[in-house]
Amino acid sequence: MTFEEFQEVKNAFWRIEEFHRGVKQCCNIENFFVRRRFPILGHISLSMRAFFILEKIRIDKEISWYEIRRKLNRISVGNAIITLCKEIGLSLI
Repeated sequence: MTFEEFQEVKNAFWRIEEFHRGVKQCCNIENFFVRRRFPILGHISLSMRAFFILEKIRIDKEISWYEIRRKLNRISVGNAIITLCKEIGLSLI
């Protein structure tokens, strides 16, 4: 094996590792709350779909998965606070 071939294999391996890290850390693919086959397959397929959407956003906006995740969390928490305040009749201003 030449050095160039070794570099190609190493780079391919690293891209696979990055993919696994992203799916595990950003899409929670390994956290199952069910034990039956079809719900697990559904969880895996939705996690993969979420990761592909996340990856497209990452490429288009040139930001990291973690920045996207942080922004989504802020939006979600903000919307939850607004909804809860409206339900109990509190004004945010």
